[in-house]
Amino acid sequence: MTDLTLSRRFSATILSASEAALFNDCTLGGSLTLFEKGKLSCSYSPFEFVNSHARIVLVGITPGRRQATDALIAYRRSMQKALDEETALAVAKSTASFAGAMRSNLIRMFDHVGLHTHLQIPSCADLFGSAQTLVHYTSALRNPVFVDGANYSGQPKITAVPELQEMVRRTFFDEIRKVSSALWVPLGASAELALQMAVDVDLLNRNAVLTGFPHASGANAERIAYFLGIKQRKALSSKTNPDIIDRRKDGLMRALAQMAGSQQPA
Repeated sequence: MTDLTLSRRFSATILSASEAALFNDCTLGGSLTLFEKGKLSCSYSPFEFVNSHARIVLVGITPGRRQATDALIAYRRSMQKALDEETALAVAKSTASFAGAMRSNLIRMFDHVGLHTHLQIPSCADLFGSAQTLVHYTSALRNPVFVDGANYSGQPKITAVPELQEMVRRTFFDEIRKVSSALWVPLGASAELALQMAVDVDLLNRNAVLTGFPHASGANAERIAYFLGIKQRKALSSKTNPDIIDRRKDGLMRALAQMAGSQQPA
């Protein structure tokens, strides 16, 4: 069952707001704020739904403003249609998770390494469509975190802020318990850090974590292009270290090959 505590706490506020207000400010002037500490703030957005039957889990760092806004609007529309709360949360999650450029980048990277073959689907695009039952979308920090109003991008580190650590241990760890048998794919260093926290307390097997993908943000376009073989090493800017990308991709490909071998009939 999905934990409905926060959605019930904020449902009336979201329903009473206009779509224009949500579009302009996904915090509704701070009325959806969960906590503030110095430059850090965290705001509610409806990302509670957990697909406990998933075979693969995609883990981001935290929803950004675009994702938070999309989730709030989808949730509001579903509740206005008199859908039950859990269904509204599921719709919000599938609508907003990794929305925008991130989604297309993920699909390209996943198909490039053959993850769709591992999942026995034509393309990983289906994870956002006809094969949604196979995937759970989540973030290390379930609710959107901001630094001076901008999307949190990993600094300060999760482990340096008690409130962020508590978010990981309370909500993220709870999701791991519900989907422990799935393959977990972290997208970025902060997602990897959160999964390592789970491995360190024996909540998750290290072999269930597939690392090596560049972060799917549109701001990471050059690293993604190199990962995909679209941009050559000699054309890279000084901001991109191809050796790191090559090393992580090699490890990822070895892990996928091992998984493919373990799936072969005896």
